[in-house]
Amino acid sequence: MKPTHPQHVRLSRLLFQTLREAPAEAETAGYACLWRAGYVRPLREGGLAEYPLGRRMRFRLEQALREQAAAWHAAEVALPTHAPVDLLDLLALARHAVHSYRQIPRCFFHFTTHHDADGRIGWGWLRAPVRIGFELLALEADASAAEHRAEGWRTAWLAWYAQVGVSALLSVRAPTSVGDGTAHAFVALFPGGDETLLMCPSCGDVAMRQIATFRKPTPPAEDARPLQKVATPGTNTIASLAAFLDVPASRTAKVVFFTGRKEQSGDERLVMALVRGDMDVEPHKVAQATAMHALRPATEDEIRAVGAEPGFASPIGIRREQTIVVVDDLVAHSSNLVSGANEPDAHFLNVNVGRDYTPDVVADIAAAHEGAPCALCGTPLRRPHGLEVGRVETLGTALPERVGLTFLAHDGTPRTPVLVRTWLDLHRLMGVLAEQHHDEQGLALPPAVAPYDVYLVRLGRENPDVEQVAEQVVQALVQTGLSVLDDDRDVRAGVKFNDADLLGIPVRLTVGAKALKRGGVECKGRTSRDVQIVPPDDVGLAVLDALATWKPVGRTHDRG
Repeated sequence: MKPTHPQHVRLSRLLFQTLREAPAEAETAGYACLWRAGYVRPLREGGLAEYPLGRRMRFRLEQALREQAAAWHAAEVALPTHAPVDLLDLLALARHAVHSYRQIPRCFFHFTTHHDADGRIGWGWLRAPVRIGFELLALEADASAAEHRAEGWRTAWLAWYAQVGVSALLSVRAPTSVGDGTAHAFVALFPGGDETLLMCPSCGDVAMRQIATFRKPTPPAEDARPLQKVATPGTNTIASLAAFLDVPASRTAKVVFFTGRKEQSGDERLVMALVRGDMDVEPHKVAQATAMHALRPATEDEIRAVGAEPGFASPIGIRREQTIVVVDDLVAHSSNLVSGANEPDAHFLNVNVGRDYTPDVVADIAAAHEGAPCALCGTPLRRPHGLEVGRVETLGTALPERVGLTFLAHDGTPRTPVLVRTWLDLHRLMGVLAEQHHDEQGLALPPAVAPYDVYLVRLGRENPDVEQVAEQVVQALVQTGLSVLDDDRDVRAGVKFNDADLLGIPVRLTVGAKALKRGGVECKGRTSRDVQIVPPDDVGLAVLDALATWKPVGRTHDRG
């Protein structure tokens, strides 16, 4: 594919301006570098504008993504990007084109706009309210083929991320972004990142907080004792209750109320979730266990409407026809717990699941936490933070069914394809690359994503020899297939060298009278201290060698 951007751009003609100081609004170091280097500027409505250098950086990534998609025989489609594109819109396109098993598997992709209601402009592309994404769908004949596809994508993406320069990246178990199924997210470790992970430092198991599991203790074996109501004035928290009764929090049951709705009917129901008092409820697990959607904290009026008392609640005696009771598996196997009596200042002692009430659902709904034992090996879990830059999901047949997408199998019967989806946050990926590849002087971008391969510095433009050699060098580089950002501005040498470091182009070539007297052109890698004098005829090979041996600057990442 021929590039749509010229291989040689003169900086004097580019919409471009650098800043000496980092803007106060830039909250991260990488974003400050992108802003100072003239890659982006914030817009009044909160989005980010890409200056030519930023657009060129995205172009390099888009090109790499298209090459990867071509390896999977995926075709590109385009939809209007003024609004978020729904998965159902994309599947509707396939419904008109896929009819037979001969057309399965089928892959197609597009670039889309992602709107983030929780965006923070001070974080630049990491949390910009509007970002560009890449979405690739595969339609497979059955679940086995879908899982094979997803596994292949996960492996390939990890290699691809490393190729473009992303480090400190984990593939983690994650909740699906839509519907049911399985998902793995790619998370770049980063302090203050919006994803909380639970990671085992021994066996390496890692998952997002919403679905992370941990090894729960085995409750002591006890005979069920008689149910007993006791007065517990002023004990509407687990801590106050445990102190009043002089029992550990692990001998109590904690109740959390939600209101949710069924996806199909839209009917709202109250959800009562119980975990052991020394643990917390994970809302995502509750939603999955109850098949409820749009969970929100229930109001006191909603709680009292079913006969429960806020702060003193339990499933005993409530109106069950209006409530879904979901109990953590540890509570279900624990004997003689303390639980609310559904009246102010009163609790029941010796509550036992199965004897005193029967839950609608028993499942793991407890939130994993730092220090909890790993479910696989028992090692205390660590809690790093990161930023999700992509994911792979198997989403089953539910979404294709909703748009009537079917194909005729070998035996002539209609079947619904299994959907596999992979998605990359392109802008966030650019932000992560800036955070991971900068130093005190500015950006130091990897060759795969830098807007240009070479930053050419012209010194002494009044010298005809300098101009002649500079033009000769440009022609040699372009013929070699390299791209050149040509600093032909009429400014001081110090400004040009400082901007070269700030912009982070992998290789700097300097054409000046002093270098010419020494026999050629100065060649220096952005992350190297060594400066070579290269004959003009050899600059192409010298640059290719510098790109091949490029090494990142040392950065530190949040490893929990």
